[in-house]
Amino acid sequence: MVTKKSSKSTKRSKKKSRKAFKYRPQTAAKIKERAERSRGGFDRMLKDSVPEFRPAEHENRIRILPPTWGDEEYYGLDVFVHYGIGPDEQSYLCREKTVDKDCPICDEAKEAHRKGEEEYVKELGTSSRVAVYVIDRDKEDDGPKVWLMPSGVEIDLAFLVYDKRSGEVMQIADPEDGYDVEFERIGTGLKTKYKGLKIVHRSTPLSEDEELAEEWMEFVVENPIPDTLKFYSVGYLQKVFGGEIEREDDDEAEDEGGAPDEDEIMEMTKKELQAEIDEHDLDIDLDNFKKLKDKRFAVAEALHGEEGDPEEDDDDKSSEVPDEDEINAMKKKELEEVIKEHELDVDLDDYEKLKEKRAAVVEAISDSGGGEEEEGEEEEEEVDSDESGDDDGPPTEDEMDEMDEGELEEVIKDYGLDVDASQFADTKKGLKSLRSAVWEEISDQYDTEDSGEEEEEDPEGEDEEEAEEDEDDEDDDNGDEQPGPRSVRKGLNKIRKGKRKSDKKKSKKKRK
Repeated sequence: MVTKKSSKSTKRSKKKSRKAFKYRPQTAAKIKERAERSRGGFDRMLKDSVPEFRPAEHENRIRILPPTWGDEEYYGLDVFVHYGIGPDEQSYLCREKTVDKDCPICDEAKEAHRKGEEEYVKELGTSSRVAVYVIDRDKEDDGPKVWLMPSGVEIDLAFLVYDKRSGEVMQIADPEDGYDVEFERIGTGLKTKYKGLKIVHRSTPLSEDEELAEEWMEFVVENPIPDTLKFYSVGYLQKVFGGEIEREDDDEAEDEGGAPDEDEIMEMTKKELQAEIDEHDLDIDLDNFKKLKDKRFAVAEALHGEEGDPEEDDDDKSSEVPDEDEINAMKKKELEEVIKEHELDVDLDDYEKLKEKRAAVVEAISDSGGGEEEEGEEEEEEVDSDESGDDDGPPTEDEMDEMDEGELEEVIKDYGLDVDASQFADTKKGLKSLRSAVWEEISDQYDTEDSGEEEEEDPEGEDEEEAEEDEDDEDDDNGDEQPGPRSVRKGLNKIRKGKRKSDKKKSKKKRK
């Protein structure tokens, strides 16, 4: 009896659960969204929120919509596409030609051209397209779509709308009194051809339904074509080249395309970092950071927050508060940035001389609890800094001797040097001469900035004893030798060392 009761109870429960279920019809919007997703995980050239127009085989009839970005007078936007990229032979918008950003595909093509691999250069080349909004007259319920129109079709259409004799233009994109366009598509892939292109010679409004026409125009205004284009990051495209992208997970591919990971960022050059800043609209000025490592940390933090390599993060955090030696090598503008960043209670206008401004910042940091070290540790760090050749400044001559042409060009750009690397390309000892020119420019620039500013800030001839020691150091180092790059560097390091020690003594006296 107990078993029967339990069986009946179970049946009632199942019956109730079936009755409780209520079928919800699938919406057209959801089905449309799924249909327009990237097939097989392939990357799209348009954002997922915007449908793409793909001409049907045989007859097509469309209505082109007017431009809604900026003050454009033409309904189309020129774009450039790389086809057949990576193992999956995918298509990507060219970053360089379309939006003037760094494009690893174009860089690969340039390298191939340099090596004489012209067939490979052709494979990596671009094809021009014109992005336009259209209404597919056979599928008006789909609303506006973006068509990456082949440039050949766009040129033929331009000939049709322009009357050479009268100079008149048919306003085919006018939403109130425009014209439909008809054509036929034959074939697929590389064998696709468009024939029978013509304009329907009867003007009509965008739609007989005024509310629907207004809805369409609202969509294209809210989604201007430049905002619908999808560009992938430099790191992602490099992975596509290497066949490292997993195609099974659309979301993972989308994330990869959004931003490079920390490891990729820590291997980037300054140019690549700037490309990521431009692409993701990051509020970072790379010129505010002296070292390439700090520039990389800034971009990584902006893209990924506090994530990253713990050891590298510790190094970065330790350099957040500048030490006394770093402050004593700063200019007024750099001091102002330190005051602003660390919210120090210092007004530089209260001090006349640069030395006094530096001492005030050192004292403020000490009072705030930052940069406190024992005197023995400070002296040890000072020795390390001197031996490494002023690590916070530009590269040393020995470091430059190991640099190639590309690294030297980056130094020229980072420090604003007046050196044209191209002048040394065809000379017999081009790389050696370029290194010498870069080093001499750095020596002259930093010698002028350091000594000139000190003289300007100390017009009354104070610290005569310090100046005499600096002159003795220079005389001992140079002797009868001509002041070449290496001797200039040694003298410059001694001058800086003497100034740092003197400034440290004064700042300590003032704190006492």
